[in-house]
Amino acid sequence: MSRSPYLVNRAFRTFAVSTILAVMATSLGVVVNGMIVGNMMGSAELSAVNLVSPLIQLYNAVTALICVGGATLCAVLVGKGKEGESGRVFTVCMAMTLCASVLLTIVGLVSPGSVASFLCSDETLLPLVTDYTRVALLGSAAYLFLPGLAMFVRVDGSPRSATLALAGANIASPLLCIALVHSGMGLTGASAAVVIGYAAGTLALVIRFVRARSTTLFRLEKGGRTHIPAILALGAPVALASAMMVAKMLCMNGLTLHFLGTSGMATMAVAMNVLMLASMLIGGTCQTIQPIGGTLYGSGDVEGISMLTRLVSKVLLTSLGAIVAVVMLFPGVFCVMFGVSGGELLSSSEEALRLFAPCILLYGVNYALMILFQVLGHRRVAIAVSVLQPLLVIAVAFVLAPIDGELIWPSFWIGEAIMLAVIACMSVAMRRRDPSLRGFLLGRMPEIPTLAVSIRGDLSDLEESMDAVSGFLASNRVDAERAEKARLCCEELASNVSVHGLGSDPSRCMDLVVRAGDEPSILIRDDGPLFNPMALDGDGIGLQIAKGMCGSMAYSRAMGQNNVRFTFRYYSGNTEGSISSKDPAFSSRPTAIPRHSRCRSLSPNPALCDPWSEQSCDSCRVSIPADAARAYASPPTASSGLPGSSAPDPP
Repeated sequence: MSRSPYLVNRAFRTFAVSTILAVMATSLGVVVNGMIVGNMMGSAELSAVNLVSPLIQLYNAVTALICVGGATLCAVLVGKGKEGESGRVFTVCMAMTLCASVLLTIVGLVSPGSVASFLCSDETLLPLVTDYTRVALLGSAAYLFLPGLAMFVRVDGSPRSATLALAGANIASPLLCIALVHSGMGLTGASAAVVIGYAAGTLALVIRFVRARSTTLFRLEKGGRTHIPAILALGAPVALASAMMVAKMLCMNGLTLHFLGTSGMATMAVAMNVLMLASMLIGGTCQTIQPIGGTLYGSGDVEGISMLTRLVSKVLLTSLGAIVAVVMLFPGVFCVMFGVSGGELLSSSEEALRLFAPCILLYGVNYALMILFQVLGHRRVAIAVSVLQPLLVIAVAFVLAPIDGELIWPSFWIGEAIMLAVIACMSVAMRRRDPSLRGFLLGRMPEIPTLAVSIRGDLSDLEESMDAVSGFLASNRVDAERAEKARLCCEELASNVSVHGLGSDPSRCMDLVVRAGDEPSILIRDDGPLFNPMALDGDGIGLQIAKGMCGSMAYSRAMGQNNVRFTFRYYSGNTEGSISSKDPAFSSRPTAIPRHSRCRSLSPNPALCDPWSEQSCDSCRVSIPADAARAYASPPTASSGLPGSSAPDPP
């Protein structure tokens, strides 16, 4: 049996479209504002807006540290079936975001000029930078809360709500920008337009938070401080990438002003806006990777992560390659879009864009690799990439710029190419040091044997899939009793999903992820409507039957898909009930003798103990669950793993 990529592709398409649109809405508002400023006010004002971009990137770093880490942790917790912890994670993330916004607002009230001087060393542009910076600092709460709340909304399974809020904010911002600039407010009005639009989007998500009381994540709960280290650890790679991007922007802006002057700064503004246009796709794709990859990783679905990686590679390489080709063929179009025109300036800007264009593809590949390393648990590698990526670009620029100022433009893609080579070397070195790592992305095979199969919605391959499950469990020394229970549970659940969720559609699939070991578990995932078996009442349904056969069952809704996980535990001679085979008390397996299967001593009279009922044993008065009694009363088989059988015990 093979694994179908249907559910992974479906989750990616569902989240990617809305997430990319959301990122486009976020970035497009900033890009359009740049177009408005460049065409309505001039290249000097456009240069000033670009000089303030490190501050905006700092906001992104703070959001990434807190909310990307929090949202990723929530995705992992949901994948593990621990939805109750998500409310605590959300609460502490919102508190941390509020503290950060208050601090930045105080800076805006006290010393906006000092921040502007740090961003701009040119006396001509300094007043313009100060006007824009002051308003941006005062509106820091809007910059932080809107994208942060949107991340949690997407993980909660409502990407459309996040997209609508972000799109509304960034549609309103350019309209307000036109009105405020036209009224004579200049760059102060342009900055205020962005703040007002973001504040409106934040208010929309807060209203959703108040009304959506059934949501999984949006619950304000105490006790989330214990999650802060995990939140910061998960968000650190992306945050460091944003922080290092701040450093790269500051250094590259300084080099450009020094070697190319204000005209070069206008060209740099155009190049950065073109990169931002491409980053809509890059950022949207990578933000899609995080919740999906986090959920797959949390559930132990290694093969699903591999499918996700292959899909992301195709999307990025194809789309970014097309963008690079368009920029190299038609650079003048992008220059005119941002108000850069006129003979010599236009010509030099076109040549600069051609030299800069390959950076778009290489930057996207490196950024995606960083996110994938993070999802796969290689945080040190992800952090190393996030730190080295901008540092290498800066180092190359500092070497080439003194030779010729125009070499600043190819220094972007040369630095990214060196970064890709460094990643390849790190991957080879880590695989040599740890043989359990596989592939370029250092994927690790699960410690517990795992099988992943797909079943078509019409159940035409159900029998073949069940044979594969049974064979897998038997090959991993799972006793026949529990293997048969697992098969029956799978059949009941698959039939239920087919009829009530997938509509017996052969074009749709459900996934089975089977994990052997001491406590075998099976995860069934489908993309049908919301269906929580834990909330069902009554009998006569397959999921209720499965509940009676398995040791435990858990449900979660993640990636817009239903996830049902059930486990099968060993029973021991412990009078307290069933325990895991990992427990030291599990020193021996029960015999096939039906009488006194839970007793510490045997009676000569077998009639004293009824293994088929939940009645107490007349000899020792130990309660015998009916399910356990049936298991112990069954005769031993060649694959049961019981004493006296030919097969070895499970590990």
